[in-house]
Amino acid sequence: MDELGLCEFCSAHDFDFLRGPTKEDLQNLRAGSYNPSLHPFRNQMGASELTKLGTVDRIRESAQTCGLCLLFIEILDEAGIPDILASKGARSEVCFSQLVNFVQFRRTDGDIMRYRTRRLGLVFGEQRGDRPATVYNCVQACEIGASRRDAERPFSGREESLQLMFAGRKRPELVDMEWPRRWLRKCMQCHGVKCMPRASRASGKASVFRLIDVHAMCVRTFMDVDWIDQQYTALSYVWGTGQQMMLTTTNYAELETSGSIDERCAQTIKDAALVTRELGVDLLWVDALCIVQDSEEDKKIQIEYMATIYRSAVLTIVAAAGSNVNHGLPGLRSPRTKLQNEAVVELPGDGRPGFSLMKVLSTTKSPSEQPLGTVTWNRRGWTYQESVLSRRMLTFTEQQILWSCRQTQWEEEVDLEDDSVTVEYAYSTQHISVLDQGVESLTRLREDKYLSRLVKMFSEFNKRELSYEGDRPDAFAAVTEEYSDLSGQALLWGLPCFRFELALCWESIAEDKIVARRTAVTTLPRTSLNRRVPIPSWTWMGWTGELLINCDDTDIELGMRPGVSAYVLRNRPLRLLKVSDIRSDNENYDPETAFWPIDSSTVTLKQVHDNLPFFTWMQLSETPDDQLIFFWTEVAMFYSGYKNDKVFATSWRKVIDDSGTVVGELGRSSDGHESAAVEDITGPYEFILVAHNRGPVPPSRAETFMMVEVFHVYPVVKIG
Repeated sequence: MDELGLCEFCSAHDFDFLRGPTKEDLQNLRAGSYNPSLHPFRNQMGASELTKLGTVDRIRESAQTCGLCLLFIEILDEAGIPDILASKGARSEVCFSQLVNFVQFRRTDGDIMRYRTRRLGLVFGEQRGDRPATVYNCVQACEIGASRRDAERPFSGREESLQLMFAGRKRPELVDMEWPRRWLRKCMQCHGVKCMPRASRASGKASVFRLIDVHAMCVRTFMDVDWIDQQYTALSYVWGTGQQMMLTTTNYAELETSGSIDERCAQTIKDAALVTRELGVDLLWVDALCIVQDSEEDKKIQIEYMATIYRSAVLTIVAAAGSNVNHGLPGLRSPRTKLQNEAVVELPGDGRPGFSLMKVLSTTKSPSEQPLGTVTWNRRGWTYQESVLSRRMLTFTEQQILWSCRQTQWEEEVDLEDDSVTVEYAYSTQHISVLDQGVESLTRLREDKYLSRLVKMFSEFNKRELSYEGDRPDAFAAVTEEYSDLSGQALLWGLPCFRFELALCWESIAEDKIVARRTAVTTLPRTSLNRRVPIPSWTWMGWTGELLINCDDTDIELGMRPGVSAYVLRNRPLRLLKVSDIRSDNENYDPETAFWPIDSSTVTLKQVHDNLPFFTWMQLSETPDDQLIFFWTEVAMFYSGYKNDKVFATSWRKVIDDSGTVVGELGRSSDGHESAAVEDITGPYEFILVAHNRGPVPPSRAETFMMVEVFHVYPVVKIG
């Protein structure tokens, strides 16, 4: 036992890796005279090494005398780790502590050097891929005594040179609204254009726009109003099953009456109105009360405004706690109860402050998991575009509030506010840092990175849940609008037009590689025919699961090239458009242009009719826009089956040529999936070429992307 009362296991830690910079260190960093031998500026070799702590039983016994073991056992018990280990027969598994990245910061003068601070995680087992239980982001450094004294308000002017920065601090039981007021004021005064609303093609006037007056607690309707003139907050939340009050055509007049909202609206909306008032803002946008819920016409208009609504809001209030609108915003009216205990691990000396380790309020199960990745708000489809498009977000979790804007992140439990540095990455706010990974940041990216960022958004959004799958196109529409506005590139059902043929090569990256077809029609009427339409099968949006879209510059650099040139059918007038040429579509488009031969891959309406006579002119004229795509392509016959092969060792259905050689592998749909014996070979089937790789092919990529045609109306079809 050492002088701090730490056991031999805890004393073996190199706590210096957890040390954050002092106020003086950051001042020296700004002056270019920092000490490179001190953390977090020194070489970080060894920062990922494990420190052995022993079994849960050893830690529990040691907790009677070791303050850090007491901290660890509290964390393990709160996470239910002993029960998890017992259920897996792993009670005797050894626990290790492991360092994980937390804050990344740099000087505000544009210096490219980044520095990191770290937190501790607890893992069971030395081998990463075979660990029965883990708790990450559970312990952080703090000043000695921080858990027992009230933290000072942000930007309060504390200037002690030995003040420990990026360290844990006690968050108040009830939200002190002076904190978000100061965060907002600092952002508006110091962050400049990065956190200001961006002018766009959609900016200008709104024909009709409704907001809640948070003083009169009623709906206000604004006609033909400039977006730039409106100062309001917006609410991002989960409806759940508790939405008690909605704006409809029947109660519209009533809800415009002063005080009409106050008594009956859900708790989260009441709390958001309170936060808005406390921030000194008079108006609040909430979808349930600012969109006429029984009017398809009004919904369509307001959904078209969605990107501008969230982009123009002074701030978005995020209700990330709870699973429905009645949960409220934690800490506003009732106290938050989780304790932030600490254990001293280094005493002051040699001109350096000592520090303690403090429990973190929100832990994760893996280093890559987002602290709010499992909450309902972060799984819902509609909230995705709200987080992407907002320029400032104030997020209410069960235990603390978080601030995120396009310049930095702040939070209640960590001292992150310092004018001399820019915090680029704070782990506990990474879940809402889509702002820094989102479409607005595309203006700061090299053009060849636009698409890779968007492709990641496709995959993330497609995993999210919607109560009505027909809402999916509308729930992503604001993102596509913003991307098109920034990049000048159009999208067709979520696929970028200028890389459309490659984007058709999306594939499942789920562990079982199984996808399921979304069969719902769109909730709102679409297209020139004003109908509810199915989501086409050729887009990722028409299928469930985590998908990979192979169309960014990395794929091009690897030699991937399209094998087809696609045309899409549109009506009013009836015509075919080459998808890669689409920027915008004019209703005065000359339909005769579609018949003019441009190159050998051109598809015309006459060719469609001649080769596919079951598509009559009447059928084509009654087909909604953007449902059917046509292209000339090469075809080949292959067999399919479950053939054992040393290279293709998985159980997925194989693509087999005439000689019996396995040449590829099929993804699978859960709808009508066929079962077959291991050696069962069926077919042949006609495959169509979509794209191929001309360069060296990494093991994870297919050489040729082909689609199998399992149903034919006519025996020979060259148009897919």
